[in-house]
Amino acid sequence: MTDKLADEDFCPAPWTSLYIEPDGRIDNCCISRNFIGNMNNVTDVNEIMVGGKNKNIQQLFLQNELPVGCAMCKPSLGVTHQKNFLNLYPKPNNELYQEGKFELKYLDARWSNTCNLACVYCGPELSSTWAKELEIEKIDPTDTTKKTYKIASDKSNLLIDYVLDNVHTLTSVYLAGGEPLLMKENQLLIQAIKEKNPRCHILVNTNLTQIKNSKIVSDLLSLENKVNWLISIDDTQERFEYLRYPAKWSEFEENFEFLKSKVNPSNDITLNMVFNSLNAITIWDTIDYMMAKTSLKGITLSLYVSHGHVGPWDPRQLPIEFQQQAMTRMDRPHYKKLDGWQRIYDYLSENTCEQQIIIWEQLARTDRRRKLDSSKIFPEIYKYKTSRQNQLRE
Repeated sequence: MTDKLADEDFCPAPWTSLYIEPDGRIDNCCISRNFIGNMNNVTDVNEIMVGGKNKNIQQLFLQNELPVGCAMCKPSLGVTHQKNFLNLYPKPNNELYQEGKFELKYLDARWSNTCNLACVYCGPELSSTWAKELEIEKIDPTDTTKKTYKIASDKSNLLIDYVLDNVHTLTSVYLAGGEPLLMKENQLLIQAIKEKNPRCHILVNTNLTQIKNSKIVSDLLSLENKVNWLISIDDTQERFEYLRYPAKWSEFEENFEFLKSKVNPSNDITLNMVFNSLNAITIWDTIDYMMAKTSLKGITLSLYVSHGHVGPWDPRQLPIEFQQQAMTRMDRPHYKKLDGWQRIYDYLSENTCEQQIIIWEQLARTDRRRKLDSSKIFPEIYKYKTSRQNQLRE
């Protein structure tokens, strides 16, 4: 079933954008659930982009119909990727927007799950450190009986070769992961952009651990005014270290100062913060702390939501009283201007889910595996554990 679209709801992504997932899946953007192809099943990237499912999606947009896999991209849900693409690549009088055509302009590359951190709300799909911790082996992706978390090397080569062959048409690149500053593909890509397309804009989503003595970083810093840095941080001190294990807060601050000395923070640095059950109140203290340190380009708030169930890191896993405290804490004028604030506030306001209160079980498992003590780090959450246990006894 499809919905009729107005002209302003047209999306250029099927003609211009390539999104790469660590397991080899390809789509038009990170919000789409169309899954137009998989590198484990083809030998030609262009075959995916100009034919098959992507061609069908193009046809639907040309008929002013919304593909089912694009249903999540709505301003009402706090998602505006379509509007961003349309601003970048307007539709009127553009000969590109015909069925079966594609020109690589926007790249969202997550080449593999390579990452040196195992953030508590992440998992092995996006973190090799998580995979190692859970003792998941890198297996043959053609074996459908098991799950793989890394593109096979030959498929990765096909992808990077395709991108390098089309590097001259790129206008925007988003590098994420995993940790993008650890990926060899990005070193090749940045070098090619530097040599062949230095006008291309690059956004790097990094945990900041690899910022020093890196050839990728050196090349990025040489592309003046064309690189923006999206820095992942969810809390401070020992809370930061628990959430973004095994990162160290002192190293993060040192690396942040290093980057700040190389770029203009008010133009180039945005904080990327994940609002979840462990920082529902203290994330606002972190925002105040970082804003006091320097002027920033912006702060983006992402809402952690478990799909299909209410998982332990979902903020609505917390008792209602705690959610209400979070809403009171965030209800201040300077927070309301932040990208993502409204979606978080609305999500807590709905408060329609049935709480399972499984957060403490997950914390206990994490503590055992990593030899940590979350009760000392998140005392305000454990305060409600006793209250909840007493309620269940009554």
